[in-house]
Amino acid sequence: MNNRRNPLKLAKYVAYVLERRPDEFGLVPDPEGFIKIKEFLKALREEPDCKPVRRGDLEEIRLTVPNPPLEITGGCIRGRDRQRLPPRTTPAHLPKLLFTCVRRRAYPHVHDKGLRPMGRDHVVLATDRDMALRLGRRMDTEPVMLTVMTRAALQQSVSFEQAGAALFLARFIPADCFSGPPVPKEPEPPPKAKPLPAVPTMAGSFTMNPDHFSRAISGGRKNDPAHPGGKDPRGSNAKKRKRKRERPPWRQ
Repeated sequence: MNNRRNPLKLAKYVAYVLERRPDEFGLVPDPEGFIKIKEFLKALREEPDCKPVRRGDLEEIRLTVPNPPLEITGGCIRGRDRQRLPPRTTPAHLPKLLFTCVRRRAYPHVHDKGLRPMGRDHVVLATDRDMALRLGRRMDTEPVMLTVMTRAALQQSVSFEQAGAALFLARFIPADCFSGPPVPKEPEPPPKAKPLPAVPTMAGSFTMNPDHFSRAISGGRKNDPAHPGGKDPRGSNAKKRKRKRERPPWRQ
């Protein structure tokens, strides 16, 4: 099915997600029913029949379908009829284990400080690993899976909310209430190069004069007056003074 060519079928599918079961797609609407469009499109593209869906398709539904089942405000979207939307409730039966994922880069900090919401007001927890991995891959290609022990969290006054059949929410999970893989060790910095020991100058040793290098760069021996072939900065005046000192032949 090509949803881009059939806005009516896509509208029915969007209505099911926004108005009935957003939890099946790992989506949690805010208290007013809004979901970020970026998150909504990511969830739809994970479904085989909805990969081509883009924001332009949502705008097409809103403009062309009679009584469109969606509302768009800025970067957020929600269903028009939200009466059957599952509310957030206090769970009557809390599973012993819940699952969530974090970014690899954030895992060392989460392992030490605990699990807090990232870019939202709650931590999203799933009842099964597949859903948790699906949510984690929306923010990292290889996320780190965490297993939350709900009994230990309840003993530390952590409160949970249920958002549909498959998702639970929490404000904070202490570090000793979940388990995960070992924290990767940071690579050790390379050792600093030891300075070479100074070579002592001994009697009779030869020390290179840096002036030799400057003369070589500026022109070599041709500009060195100390060399027989070098130029004398006094020019030809020196030869003239030398000739004046010689006695003329008629005075000898």
